[in-house]
Amino acid sequence: MTALAGGSDSRQVAAHLYISQNTVQDHLKSIFAKTGARNRRVLMARVLGS
Repeated sequence: MTALAGGSDSRQVAAHLYISQNTVQDHLKSIFAKTGARNRRVLMARVLGS
């Protein structure tokens, strides 16, 4: 989550975690579905309580 909060894109997150970009995208889709967020900006706002 720190990488997302820092503004990293999927490619950067994947490289940092040694996983594929597709895996990052799949996890984000799951998180979006569970939180009702439609994009990273909304997700971060919800996480940070904004």
